[in-house]
Amino acid sequence: MTNCKCCGQPIIKDSFYKNDAMKAIMYLNKVVGSKYKHTATNLNFVIGRLREGHTLKDIEDVIDSKHNEWKNTDSAIYLRPATLFNATKFNQYVGQVDVVKQATAKAVDPYRPVFVDQEKEPETKRTDDKTAFAQLEEMRKARN
Repeated sequence: MTNCKCCGQPIIKDSFYKNDAMKAIMYLNKVVGSKYKHTATNLNFVIGRLREGHTLKDIEDVIDSKHNEWKNTDSAIYLRPATLFNATKFNQYVGQVDVVKQATAKAVDPYRPVFVDQEKEPETKRTDDKTAFAQLEEMRKARN
């Protein structure tokens, strides 16, 4: 085994998937704000998923998806390699990625004016508070 350049921990030598596994751990640390090291245990979880045919993009999507789903909840403690890249759960998480992306895309922006029909927004885009206020006034008048 050889040691990781950034943390000095032993890593798997001559692994075809080593670089992508290290990138996945670094990405997890960046997104979650954790400090997981490139230990053989952590890398083996990721390498196992890569050997199954998953891509680095799949892994990053799962990290993003689970982070969005679990942040600020009791489940946030499970944003770790052993849980995210577990052979049993990972395939389920990959299957959930599109569902979570769609739900996140449809989430309401708190700064966007609320319209009666969410699918049809007015032709003019909100440019300032006066425009938004005018739109609200028009809606109130239309209801009365």
